[in-house]
Formats: sequence, C-alpha cells, structure tokens
Amino acid sequence: MRRTKAPDDADAALGRRLKYLRVRRELSQTALGDALDVSFQQIRKYESGTHRLRVSQLRRIGEALGVSATELATELLEIPKTDTREITDMIDTTVARRLMVAFQSLPSGERRCLADLAEEMAARW
Repeated sequence: MRRTKAPDDADAALGRRLKYLRVRRELSQTALGDALDVSFQQIRKYESGTHRLRVSQLRRIGEALGVSATELATELLEIPKTDTREITDMIDTTVARRLMVAFQSLPSGERRCLADLAEEMAARW
C-alpha cells in the first residue's frame, strides 16, 4: 500500500502564492492552464502543493501572470508557520477581489491605516 505524503511546506507556500496572484489577476485555473499548455487540474495540483513546480515552469507562470519568477517565489522566503488554507479560500471571493483591487490602489500609508482599522474591527467581533 502506498502512503500519501502531505505536501512540503515550501510547495504548499508556493501554491498559495500562485493562487493569490492568479485570483488577483482574475484568471481562472483553466485560463492559466491554457496559457501554460497544461490542464486546469494541473494548476489545481500546483496550487495545492501536491505537484511541484519546475524552475522553467515558474518562469512561464510568472510571464502568464505578469510578474517575475522572483515575485512569484517570494512566499518561499518566509514559509508561514500556520495553515493559511482558510485565508487562501477566502481570497477566491468577489468581495475579497474588490477589497484587494481597492487596497492595491492605495498609497502605503493608507494601506497601513486600513489594515489597522480592519484589525480593530475584527477585535471587536
């Protein structure tokens, strides 16, 4: 019997980063897969960390998403110590996309203020 091994933390972190960038650019898994000449199932496996990405694929994904391979892999520099699957799933919503687009258009000082406000609101709930 073959054992199922959990994805490596680095593979899972890179997959979360891939999903974040894909959703931020409003691309479906199918659209990204078409750009890379792979199936949407393969994109899903990359995003879940169950399939590892080759370096050459990182470059191609970066080009398809309009980012450098370095920007795509920045998540690897600090692998989160907690499971962020819930956060990643939340990002894939219409409201979250609207928030990300609006947040991205703000200057850094206003971003910090908005983050402080959101944390304060969350603490009250």
